[in-house]
Amino acid sequence: MARRCPRCQAEYADHADVCWSCRIRLVPAPESEEPDRELVWVELRPVYRAPDEFSALAVERVLAAEDIRSFVRSGQIPWADGLMSNLTGYWGQVLVAPEDYEQAIALVTEYLASLERKDEPGDVTLPPETEA
Repeated sequence: MARRCPRCQAEYADHADVCWSCRIRLVPAPESEEPDRELVWVELRPVYRAPDEFSALAVERVLAAEDIRSFVRSGQIPWADGLMSNLTGYWGQVLVAPEDYEQAIALVTEYLASLERKDEPGDVTLPPETEA
């Protein structure tokens, strides 16, 4: 049975008696009440090919706002700056779980369309002035 520091909650092997940081006597660690979780492999699906890191992170935030977990995967090689985007045409990808794919595609499509519109947020057409 492992041992634990009652102050900092650091875990130690069975043979330890005193916490190295706090210098207080260890107590037996409680048995884990959390059941063992099975590791499940999920093949993530790409929803966006980003031309740069900023674009990938912006799409990631759009998805996060709708509670869709995503993963940004860069295709860049650190020592070959920009080589991958020259070879593949994109910086990296934003990936999501299969069950979120359809909703994520719709959100990304809507987001990209909003960037292409001519009416920028904040552009307001003011009514003509009236004479007083």
